[in-house]
Amino acid sequence: MDEVKTFNTWYNEYDRIVYSNILKIVKDPNHVEDILQDVFVALWQNRQLFSSGRSVAGWLVIDSHNKCL
Repeated sequence: MDEVKTFNTWYNEYDRIVYSNILKIVKDPNHVEDILQDVFVALWQNRQLFSSGRSVAGWLVIDSHNKCL
């Protein structure tokens, strides 16, 4: 349950930043939501990486950029 709470906190904190990052690259709001969802699914699948203090924000920016390309 704590993982879900942590994920929700991350989503609420970073969704607008990641959305803006994606929109700058893709420039099509219809595709932004799909990519945003992919990014946060990947975050959930890789959540164990962040227990060691790895930067969630940095990872999200890089992953969203890569998914746009």
